[in-house]
Amino acid sequence: MSRSPRFKYTKSLLEKVSFNKRLFYKELDKAYDHLNYNESILLNRWVLSYIRRNPQLNN
Repeated sequence: MSRSPRFKYTKSLLEKVSFNKRLFYKELDKAYDHLNYNESILLNRWVLSYIRRNPQLNN
């Protein structure tokens, strides 16, 4: 499955704002509104993995 430029941008943006948990989740919420269903599922998998590697993002 090919990932759209929007999906790649979203991942990049989330990595950049991950220094701030509140901002990370705010951008994540916006991302789900702009991605299609399949990309949202892929993003969710990526986020779960990313959070495991960055425990400061745990709720």
